[in-house]
Amino acid sequence: MIERPTERYGRQKLSRRSRRSAVIVLTALVLVLGVTVAVIAANRFGTGEVKGELGAYELIDSQTVSVTISVTRQDPSQPVVCIVRARSIDGDETGRREVLVPPASASTVQVTAIVKSSRPPVVGDIYGCGTDVPSYLVAP
Repeated sequence: MIERPTERYGRQKLSRRSRRSAVIVLTALVLVLGVTVAVIAANRFGTGEVKGELGAYELIDSQTVSVTISVTRQDPSQPVVCIVRARSIDGDETGRREVLVPPASASTVQVTAIVKSSRPPVVGDIYGCGTDVPSYLVAP
């Protein structure tokens, strides 16, 4: 390493080797943190206990679409809720409905729901499904 006059350049804080080591350590820490966040997110938000897929949709009139979904769940004895929606030509959501999928003997079931739309729908789709069924959907 070249020694520089301290009066002119000041005291050298870190050598190149020290700076390189610091960069390597910081890069390794950032990578470990990123992988940790990715693993936690995958476990929390990844494929869960319920999976809903669009089976079909049918445009009934200028305000209504019929949406058929296939719902697969790990425990078919538990009720689940799915959200189906209508979308307009520009892709905006123009109608939405929560659908109760009651307990069944099969792990995969098909459910059809009618969705009313505030503008003419061009497609019906599924937003998602979950196990947290609101109390207003469950029969007393």
